[in-house]
Amino acid sequence: MSLYSFSNAVLFGPRHGRWLGYDRLEYTTREVPEAPGVAFDGAALRVSAARPSDAAQDTHGGAGSAWFAARVTLADGSEVRTPDAPDVDRLGLSRSVQRVSFRSGDGFGGWLSTYFHVTSVFGSNGPTAALHQGDRYTGADCADVLVGALRASGRREVAYTSVAGIGEYAAAVTAPLRIDATGLTDAHGARVALRWGTDVREGDLVAIDYADDPGDSLPRAWDHIGALVADADGDGALSAGDTLRHMGGHGLEDTPLVHGGAMRVVVWRWRAPVRMR
Repeated sequence: MSLYSFSNAVLFGPRHGRWLGYDRLEYTTREVPEAPGVAFDGAALRVSAARPSDAAQDTHGGAGSAWFAARVTLADGSEVRTPDAPDVDRLGLSRSVQRVSFRSGDGFGGWLSTYFHVTSVFGSNGPTAALHQGDRYTGADCADVLVGALRASGRREVAYTSVAGIGEYAAAVTAPLRIDATGLTDAHGARVALRWGTDVREGDLVAIDYADDPGDSLPRAWDHIGALVADADGDGALSAGDTLRHMGGHGLEDTPLVHGGAMRVVVWRWRAPVRMR
């Protein structure tokens, strides 16, 4: 498992997001103890949850991805191993390393939950979908983790893209708004109320512009994106403390929607697939 955050692109400043080439992903290998979600039955390892060894990261009910390798000592004293941390290519862990993923449900949010414990890679990329870090679960950034989850659910026609590019596959359900700890306002400063279940719903996407970005270090129109998970305070209205699932510096995380000061936001919803007759 990789414990770090990586970047394939320039971070901050006028060249923010400019492709640099694949960063070298580094991994650590740890012995697997018998624990909740992991049990041994003779030579068999039975895994029923993806639980990280760091208890502080074990907050997702067993959803997410984990990678396993085996080491066997033969009667003659020789040792054989399955592929593990050193078995990497330019995208990270090779397909030969055993990955097990668990999801919290069958909807988009459930498939998104399979990306818990996947390495954060800003500018995750690949020349074709078959080689993309998101499809390989070796790394993802904020836009790619959302596309990867949708593709994993069966929507293979959706291509990996930037935050702005997701607008090609999603329809805006709100105008651009400003949100801070006091609530939502429109472009004229008037208060806006968005109701859960009617105006917004679980799985809707929130594109974010960090409005108080000092020095314009994030020059793109939209800096970040995540998916709405829950009406955290139960008041029925979209508010600063509601839960956003998004790629942070140490992987996918659930945080309050307003996690970085005042923001400009627009809510998008995935379009239904076009069905051919």
